[in-house]
Amino acid sequence: MTVRVTGVKEAEAALEWNADAITEALARVVVEVAEAVKDEARRQVPVDTGKLRDAIGVQVDGDTAEVFVASDVHYAQFVEFGTSRRHATPFMGPAAEVERGNIEGRVEQAVKDAADG
Repeated sequence: MTVRVTGVKEAEAALEWNADAITEALARVVVEVAEAVKDEARRQVPVDTGKLRDAIGVQVDGDTAEVFVASDVHYAQFVEFGTSRRHATPFMGPAAEVERGNIEGRVEQAVKDAADG
C-alpha cells in the first residue's frame, strides 16, 4: 500500500501555515498508518508457530513507511495468495483495506493539529 500526500506547499501558501509543522505531522501519520496496518495484519494472519506473524514489520525511511514480511519467511506469499493445493488466507491486503478508510481522517486531524499548534 502506498500513501502519497500532495498539495502541502499549496496548502501552506493558501492558509499561511508552517510548512515544517505540517510536513512533520504528515510524516507521523504515515508511520501511524503503517503501524496500524502492521498490527491489523498480525491480528489477521493465521498462526501456527507464530513465525509469520512475528515477521511482519514496518520500515521507515524519511516520509515513507513500508509494511513488510521478513524475507526469511518464504511462505508468506503462499498464505496471502494461496497455491494450487492451498486456499488463500489474505492478511496484508485486508489489513491495508481496514486502514484505507482511516487515512483521510488521520491526515485532516494532523493538519488541523499542526495549524492549531
